[in-house]
Amino acid sequence: MSLFESLRAMLKSACCKAESKVIGSLDADLDQVLTEKKALQEQVSTLNIQIKTLKESSSIQIPEEILKRADKERESYPIANIRYAGYTIKLKDSILKPEIVVQDFIHVLPGHREWIRSRKLSLKEFLAANPSMEFGEALNQSAFKIWKEYLKSKVYIFDFDLFGVDEQWASLLETWYIRKMDCENSTLEFMALLEAAGFDGILRSFYWNVCGGTFSGFGHSTCYFYDFRDDCYRHFETTLTSTPLSNFHMLPKNKDPIDESNLKDVWWSFNSDVARHTFATASAKKSYKSRDRFRNIIIK
Repeated sequence: MSLFESLRAMLKSACCKAESKVIGSLDADLDQVLTEKKALQEQVSTLNIQIKTLKESSSIQIPEEILKRADKERESYPIANIRYAGYTIKLKDSILKPEIVVQDFIHVLPGHREWIRSRKLSLKEFLAANPSMEFGEALNQSAFKIWKEYLKSKVYIFDFDLFGVDEQWASLLETWYIRKMDCENSTLEFMALLEAAGFDGILRSFYWNVCGGTFSGFGHSTCYFYDFRDDCYRHFETTLTSTPLSNFHMLPKNKDPIDESNLKDVWWSFNSDVARHTFATASAKKSYKSRDRFRNIIIK
């Protein structure tokens, strides 16, 4: 064998050994990757089982009758009367024209969930503590219990005193930290607390933020909640700081002229799921546009 052939054989042998070493290393790396992938898949599978178990343990079984009523309420609730997608806020030194999607107003903050949890006010806890109560009645009384506790947690103040403008729809985060608010901001926060307590999903069909003109002649915002026993709406007045009432069915019915803070002329309404945004009548639109307190709001 010539020197050239000997060198060629040595080089070929070295290449084969290197290739074998590289392949062996790659195989080992692949085995490690596959092992890690399997371990991660097992972790994901375990987490999915835990999530499923948690959802099943925290879910509320809604009776078929309530589901049917929810579908009915979505269709039968009175049409509100403003297209609420763009209004003007006149500040002291500027004008804002935000484009607002009504449904985005109501969302649950971590603080809302903690407030409900720390006071043991969740719907699930109420149902567990009252197993013999009919489901619809439990919804009413659970919401009433949350409302009574909520009245003690804030201070009423006019928007002008707080923001320097007639009407300002504060964000839920602003309201949560300031703890001073007027009717529309306290109503939105109360509805967010209802969602945090478990009044979400299909149950949102039974309560609404309703704004309009009152029997006393002022504009107002309140929360209408469906009364399952008496087949009507009752309203939670969120600007109070306490109440002598002890039962949901003692709340005023909607459109009750004896209750001057109640609404005789609904302007618009929404929950976190549905927004009504068309004027019901020409007179309702005229009445709304004539109000000086709302002169900065654009009607489309």
